[in-house]
This record gives sequence, structure tokens and C-alpha cells, in this order.
Amino acid sequence: MSAPEGKVVFLLGAGRSGSTLLELILDSHSQIRGLGELNHLTWYASESESESPQVCSYCDGPCSFWNKSVDWRVVRRFYSRTGLFPGLRRSWYRRFSNPFHFFLRWSDEKILIDSSKNIRWISRHLSHAKVWGAVRPMVLFLTRDGRAVTNAVLRKHPQWDMATVARDWKARMLANKGLFESLPVERRLQLAYEDLVADPETAARRICDWLQVAYQPGMLDYWGHQHHMMAGNIWTRDRVRKFQDSSPLDSAEQGVMDRSGTAGVEPQVQGVGLQIVKDERWRTELSAENLQTFDQIAGDLNRAYLSR
Repeated sequence: MSAPEGKVVFLLGAGRSGSTLLELILDSHSQIRGLGELNHLTWYASESESESPQVCSYCDGPCSFWNKSVDWRVVRRFYSRTGLFPGLRRSWYRRFSNPFHFFLRWSDEKILIDSSKNIRWISRHLSHAKVWGAVRPMVLFLTRDGRAVTNAVLRKHPQWDMATVARDWKARMLANKGLFESLPVERRLQLAYEDLVADPETAARRICDWLQVAYQPGMLDYWGHQHHMMAGNIWTRDRVRKFQDSSPLDSAEQGVMDRSGTAGVEPQVQGVGLQIVKDERWRTELSAENLQTFDQIAGDLNRAYLSR
């Protein structure tokens, strides 16, 4: 079997930086498939008792991709932690073959998105350079104001303190920066969340140019497309499902939507909360003390990533 051609884009960045929104937009392009946070594969391949576990966050029942196209026997070769000498087995398969070659064969698209954002996961896959063949691994570094990120973390975990969260954000961003800058310029792209939400079309066009595919206006209407991604932000994915469950549009229509024809669904989009808007709740939710703590720990690094 000949090796496939294509591109694999690893999303890099801190959690709560808008990666689920970005992947939904990219997954709405006819030549791009979002796979979701693939680092969860290790758990499903090891712990699930099902021969074909339900991992899709957007399908209620069996998924047309994950349960009908994907061969889970192959997935387990690369990621299962069970069985005889699982570590040696995984290392052997990764040394001589590439799991993304199989994902490209299982997919109709030639560009895949892995939104894991886990630097160890990404580094491990990039380290096996010889097995990539004609498939090009690329990294899209999504940044966001660290005050917004830490505020989102504290909102979910109010028992945590800003000093700990800020130090964690700083450490992750420094590690991400190191990996990102180690890659050839043509294989990396940095994008600010603030730029994505301020002008989604310009951001999407920039990514498409980098990936060498034509921009498609309908990709911004991500709520009108079918998605089959693993994990991701619960708030965002639940609203996509809520819209699609109540939408008069035929869910079987997977073609690219024409933005000129979406005016009728805009009230529904707004009602569910799917419109692309900037989230700056940190400005009112973070106390003066927390803002000062964050600035003392990570202010200099944060200012380097603020959208210009």
C-alpha cells in the first residue's frame, strides 16, 4: 500500500484559547477534516470495552467516521496501553509507520487537524521524522491574552489561586514557544484568538493561504456543517448540537453553505450563542489583586503575545 500525501496540522496553545472554535471553522472546509483532541485516543484504545468506541462529540449514535471508517484494530496498535509489552509495541509501530497515514486513508480530506494542544503528544509524533513520508506535519500556534485564559480556568476551578494558574500558563506558553520556534518557518503559523474573533474571514483566509487551499466563505458558518471531532470545549460543541437539533436545515446536506443564504438562521445562531464574538469577561471578573498577581508572574510574556 503506497504512502498517502497530505498535511497534518497540530494545534498548539493553552487550553481555553479558542481552539474548538478554530477547529470547527477549519473542519467546515471541504478539504479539511478536524479530528479533535487525539491525545484522548490513548484512553479509548486502552480502557474502552467496545471494539469500536463512541468517541465523536457530535454524533448521538454510531459515527460515520469514527465507527464506520476508522479501523480500531489499527488505532490500538499505536495507542493501547494494554496487552503484552504495550510500550514496546507502541514504539515499534511508531518507529516504522505513522498513524496519520491511516487517518488520511480513512478520510476523504487531505488535510487533518489534531487539536490536542498537548506538547508531549505533539513532540512525540514530530520526533519520528522518517515515517512522515509525503505527509507534511505543521503547527498552528493559537495564542490568547493570558488574563482571559487564567480567568476561564479560575471560573471553572474557583478553589485555585491566581499565582498557581498564572505560573502554569507561563510554563506552558514558554514550552509551546520553544517547540514552535524549532520548526521550519513554512511549517508553522501563529494566530491570536483576538484576531480570529475580530475578523474571522481574514484569519481563515490567512490559514487557507498557509495550507495552500482556496478559502471557502461557508467555512465561517461552522454551525451548518456536520462535524465528527473528539472532545473539545463542552460549551461550544453543545451549542452546535443544540442548533443542529433545532435547525430547519437538512443535516444531511454537508456541502459548503453560501453565506448570502444564511440570513434566515441568524436569529437561531444568536439565540444559541454561536456567533463569533470576543469573550473579554476577564475585564470584569478578575479582581485587582488577581490582575496584579498575573502581571507580576506572567505580564511580560503576555504582552509579547497580545494582538497588535
